[in-house]
Order: sequence, then structure tokens, then C-alpha cells
Amino acid sequence: MFWRVAVVLVGACFVIYRVSLALEIHKARKAGDSEREQRLRAHGFGLHRWVVLCLLIVFVLLTGLFWLNSR
Repeated sequence: MFWRVAVVLVGACFVIYRVSLALEIHKARKAGDSEREQRLRAHGFGLHRWVVLCLLIVFVLLTGLFWLNSR
């Protein structure tokens, strides 16, 4: 049950991220700021780095808890 909720939450967060990124690109295009538009298209908000870091930390913590519980 927990994994189903986690998958739905991750999917919902991804959709929210993509919609907000599209809105920011649209605002930059409407304002004529082509440099910001290209930067957003190339790198987004930079949240992917934080997501990877958080997943890595969760993986290490769960591995450590599993390892400690098996001893």
C-alpha cells in the first residue's frame, strides 16, 4: 500500500513540476526573455539534482536500516 501511494505522489509531483516549468517558459517567451526561456528549456528549475540527491540519501538510509536489522 505504501509503495502505491509513493508512486502516485511521485507521479503527481512530476506532473506539477512539468506544468510549472511550462508556465515559466510561457511567461519568459511572453516577456521576450529568450535567454531565460532557453535556460529553462535546457536546465529546468534544477530540481532534478535535488531529486537525485534525495533518492540517493533514502537509498543509503534504507540500505543501512536493512543491514542493521539483518544482524
